Amino acid sequence: MTDFYSSVPGRVKTVSAWLLCMLLPHAVSAAEPLDTDYAARIIWQAQHNGDWLPDIYRLNPQLEDSSLYAIQRAYVSRRLAAGDVIGGYKGSFIPTASMGGVLFGGSAILRPGPGKPPVITPDDYKILVVEAEIGFKFCTPITKPLKDVAALKEAVCALMPVMEIADAAIADFDDVKNNLPHLRSTLISINAASTRTMVGKESPASLPLQQLAVSMNLDGTEIGSRDLTGAADQWQNVLWLVNNYILQQGYTIEPGYFAITGNLTGIHVATEGTYRADFGALGVLELQVQL
Repeated sequence: MTDFYSSVPGRVKTVSAWLLCMLLPHAVSAAEPLDTDYAARIIWQAQHNGDWLPDIYRLNPQLEDSSLYAIQRAYVSRRLAAGDVIGGYKGSFIPTASMGGVLFGGSAILRPGPGKPPVITPDDYKILVVEAEIGFKFCTPITKPLKDVAALKEAVCALMPVMEIADAAIADFDDVKNNLPHLRSTLISINAASTRTMVGKESPASLPLQQLAVSMNLDGTEIGSRDLTGAADQWQNVLWLVNNYILQQGYTIEPGYFAITGNLTGIHVATEGTYRADFGALGVLELQVQL
């Protein structure tokens, strides 16, 4: 634990110390259940104060998904009680190591207009990350599991280009993101690092996604791309998110909510410049990062 403590700021050492007694493997037993609400409160306070978030996996890599999602639900509940609203849901690592999180709505959603792209200042983020994703907009409520993709398509009325703007406020994030079990567990507990999303113009839900090629450029230089021809079915990924995350975690889908199912061009830790995500027939999104 000494190496970890030496790599993070003082206030986070305090946060982590509070969590140690609760999260270390020897402290968690059937007789002494995990205090998920307490863990969520520490995460919420760190996020609210702009501090580094506690790395739950590093504190206890043995926590199961049920405990990690309980922390996430308690964290989301605190956000909602503080005035945030749900705007949609996010899936990641589908189908190999599937997980989900809540996207917030209201002011957390950017809708670019004509002219210059929106400007983000990294000062508001510990580690600013941008990702290119496809959004699926729901126009009918969903409260029960869907039978198949055909049923899902009846509930989705539009597709949208989306750029996720996240804060990966985890110490040693460069190392963590290369270790999938570590990254996944920590992201579940901190609600997939959800911060903001930029949503573009809507296109018909009938648009053939497997004909798209998606790319991300920084100041004109390509930094990531993906051809969806022959890739995993994005609709199938959304179906997993609806049935195996959203509904199982006790959430519902309301008209206007949208879903994204994971980055298409990579996890881009942002530097100064203009990011341009090109989604082909779905359109283009631009974001300016200004130091």
